Amino acid sequence: MKVSIITLTYNSEKTISRSLKSVSNQTYKNIEHIIIDGKSKDNTIQIINTHNKHSILVSEKDEGIYDAWNKGMKLANGDIVGTVMSDDYLKSKTTIESIVQSFNKEGCDILYGNMDFVLNGEIIRKWRAGDQHKLNFWLGWMPPHTSLFVCKNLFTSSQPYRIDLTISADYDY
Repeated sequence: MKVSIITLTYNSEKTISRSLKSVSNQTYKNIEHIIIDGKSKDNTIQIINTHNKHSILVSEKDEGIYDAWNKGMKLANGDIVGTVMSDDYLKSKTTIESIVQSFNKEGCDILYGNMDFVLNGEIIRKWRAGDQHKLNFWLGWMPPHTSLFVCKNLFTSSQPYRIDLTISADYDY
């Protein structure tokens, strides 16, 4: 299975290196890394070009995070799509390998997992995945998008995220 990782950046020079390294150092190698940059004004592009020779990079003005995500989704050719934002990183070198194994074992279309919120190198909150029940979703529960991996075939539209929703288009989808 091919995995598409979408990374969104904008003036991310302080955090992008760790994010890029966490993807490029994965033991699972069938990864397509798509980086959508909102026309950064700092050294983000230079850092990306230094670290990631095998990624797909688009740097152009966008209409916000959901427009950028839509651009990444259009480029994604993987069977599975996930997000590693410019200030996020994969905790282990085997994270993607474990995700692919779980998709194969469970035969699922959507997979989510645990996530640690880190500030200045310190874990300030641990979000732990639990069993998903339909009622929880209707009550407003949603897995964090950074821990969510989805089969590409579920994205039936070329614009899955509504750009008019400034903070909730992932929830809407």
